[in-house]
Amino acid sequence: MSNLAGTGSRVLMTDANGKLISLPAGNAGQYLQADGTWGNLPGGATSWSLNGSNLINTNSGNIGIGNSNPQYKLDVLGSMRISNDLYVGGGIITSQTVNATVKINAGDVLVSNNLNVSGSTSMSGSLTLASMIGGTGNYQLLINSNGQLLKGPKKDPVECVTGAPQWYMGGNNVLPIINQPTPLVQYADIGTCDAADFILKSNDSLRQWIKPDGTIGFGTGISSNSGGPEYRFKKGALRLQSMNSFGGPQIVWDGGASPYGDWGIEYLPISNTNTPGLNFWKPTGSFNSFNYLFFIADDGRVSVGNVTNPSSARFNIDAWNGNAFKILSENATTSIDIYNKNTNRSEFVVKSDGKVYAREIFVQVGMFPDYVFAKDYALQNLKERKRYILDNKHLPGMPTASEVEKEGADLGKIQKSSVQNLEEVYLYLFQQEEKYDALNEKYQNLKEELETIKKEISKSKSNEK
Repeated sequence: MSNLAGTGSRVLMTDANGKLISLPAGNAGQYLQADGTWGNLPGGATSWSLNGSNLINTNSGNIGIGNSNPQYKLDVLGSMRISNDLYVGGGIITSQTVNATVKINAGDVLVSNNLNVSGSTSMSGSLTLASMIGGTGNYQLLINSNGQLLKGPKKDPVECVTGAPQWYMGGNNVLPIINQPTPLVQYADIGTCDAADFILKSNDSLRQWIKPDGTIGFGTGISSNSGGPEYRFKKGALRLQSMNSFGGPQIVWDGGASPYGDWGIEYLPISNTNTPGLNFWKPTGSFNSFNYLFFIADDGRVSVGNVTNPSSARFNIDAWNGNAFKILSENATTSIDIYNKNTNRSEFVVKSDGKVYAREIFVQVGMFPDYVFAKDYALQNLKERKRYILDNKHLPGMPTASEVEKEGADLGKIQKSSVQNLEEVYLYLFQQEEKYDALNEKYQNLKEELETIKKEISKSKSNEK
């Protein structure tokens, strides 16, 4: 391929006969044409150059796309799509609609037609609506059902009276007074001067009511309370937040008996206590003032008389110095019923007539009488035991019939005494067995001796014949 010899990198081509030939390298400002020859780029096209991965144009004129007479640095005749942000150092001027679904960051935006923004609009400066609300004086700015800003009626300024309160009342009308250069410190009541309700609206709906009798209502359709002033919430909630100098968010009932109230409920958050929850307490100075008279922990555990321990049961009672638990019930009713969700049956039942039903009962009795079988145990003589039983009419360690009838029976103590008496019976049996074995051994010896004597007598008679 001597015909391809030469210097530098070149383009390979084929001639009309299919032979490989090399094309000499072109010059700057040229492009490769379809016939295999180099053509010259139009004037100024050589202003494009590469700087790394960036394409740079050093032309001092304008660039037109679809436009043979560009009037700006980049003049596009047609639509443009920018997938990410558009950053503008100066202003954005449009005679049509601006639709922004991501973000427009600009110094000034001048819109002569429509500005449609699908997200939120944040402005650090002022918003001037000259064509919409032009003119002298103050006007109301309204928003219609389509979300469009409208110019409302003109508001004539109220007479500015030096030293007047910030609110001026007249019948059922409340008119604002323009602020003075120096803020006023004097205030006046606002409201109605007859039997009409004082109503606050939000979003054109009645939200808060102050009735003539003093009842304060939140919601809609709040009726007056003939029994006296009260707070009413209809389809709403009362929310208390943040700590105060007395504790967590709280409600205090004041009956006039204590300077700090007579009953209180507060929520103790985790930042204030190791066991967060709702605390019912009696304030200082009230009768029986104390904390945690009733406590509901965040995990659902409930305590009476103390804060709920995280490792405690679902319901706990600290009785202090009194009785802990009492159930009042009618005859033939169940006072306590412990139901097993796994077995689907009642496992422990206490009836109002005093009967207890259980499947198994375990009694903690402390030391169990295994000491009876110790070698050094002093077992009472059987005759003495017989005499004690005949004299007292009951076994040792057991209560009398009159005591059980009067005070009831200690099951643990009775069970322990029963086992001890039973174990002692075995010791007596062991003693009797030892005596029996000794007597039996003597009997066997005597029996053998008697057989020997019989044999000797029989032998003697035989010899005499």
